[in-house]
Amino acid sequence: MEGMKHKHYHDEEFDHHLIIETYVGRDKTDTKEELLISTLQKVFQCLCSVICKGIVKGETLIDLTIGATFCQLMVMSDFFKEITILDSSDRTLNEMEKWLNKEPGAVDWSHAAEISREMKGVSPRHLLHNAAHKLVEAEEEKVRRIVKRCLKWDPTNDNPLGSVILPQADCAISIWYFDIACKDHENYRNSFRKFSSLVKVGGHLILFAFFNATYYTIGDHRFSFLNYNEDFVKEALRDNGFLMFRCHQGVQQEQSCQEEEHSSGFTSEHLEAEEEKVRSIVKHCLKWDPTNDNPLGSVVLPQIDCAVSAWYFDVACKDQDSYRNSFKKFLSLVKVGGHLILFALFNGTYYTIGDHRFSLLNYNEDFVKEVLQDNGFTIVICEVYESKLSTDLIDYKQTGYIVARKESEI
Repeated sequence: MEGMKHKHYHDEEFDHHLIIETYVGRDKTDTKEELLISTLQKVFQCLCSVICKGIVKGETLIDLTIGATFCQLMVMSDFFKEITILDSSDRTLNEMEKWLNKEPGAVDWSHAAEISREMKGVSPRHLLHNAAHKLVEAEEEKVRRIVKRCLKWDPTNDNPLGSVILPQADCAISIWYFDIACKDHENYRNSFRKFSSLVKVGGHLILFAFFNATYYTIGDHRFSFLNYNEDFVKEALRDNGFLMFRCHQGVQQEQSCQEEEHSSGFTSEHLEAEEEKVRSIVKHCLKWDPTNDNPLGSVVLPQIDCAVSAWYFDVACKDQDSYRNSFKKFLSLVKVGGHLILFALFNGTYYTIGDHRFSLLNYNEDFVKEVLQDNGFTIVICEVYESKLSTDLIDYKQTGYIVARKESEI
């Protein structure tokens, strides 16, 4: 196959049954099972890192994924009430409708349902045949029940859905579709822009991608991957109004690494410019006195898009009631829809300056979460790390940060 011209996803040689049989088919060769388990694990891990932490939530999901693939929906159907499937290939849509309607000749995804149940902690393999069959069938039926429609997606049209008017969704997921369906970078940007417009403001996109890829094989044919890198995707996301919460990149094969010495490239002029940038952006330095009903005195400050606090409440509050009161007033400065970024030291007792020890407020992660929820905030990200410091200068057990979004005024 050396030197041959690569086929494309929309060419007639793209065999929807054969691609599944080749890579994730029912006959569980070690390679196929590894690919299928790896795919499901990636989806599970992604969802655990974003949905379980409250980053992604909602009721409606739009899926645009390579081929007649349902394994990811066995995961997503646990979290969403309504799923819409899109694809630009009529043959893919026909295959999807076959599976959803349980028609003869539909692709067999029961093995994916088995793996999905195992990853959720209920293994059909350890049950009697009838019970195992019912468990797998229930997993598939759940997807069939939640998928409400399969629609043709044609990004070459101004309205890729034709005459269909689809409400914007809480979340959209795409697994490798743009990698195989787009022929060049401009085509990717155009198609991605239209797809991302289906997500409502405040909604989320979950995207799986192959970076720096060239081809994949089905039978006797090689099909093209679009070759691009992580930075290209990040630019496309930013251009379409998205802010990234998570970006995980894995390497296909283990590679040897060599340490190289690099100059940082920073001169005194660079550093001075950094300092001047801060000076030009900072507009006010105001006294904050949380013992007053209005901690800013006579100053009236408009509510802001984002507030950040690094360890202030740990050192400035003498007890938990003081923390609650001060934190409540600080959070009131953030507008609904805005965010808080909070850095904290958990289970601390003191820090040292010179010959003196100063107190740290002793509290834990759950205390902060409770205060945030009491003040109308939803946790978006919460990362906590065990302290690895070995010093008498400061004493705390954990450090971490929280990103929270204000959902309502209290």
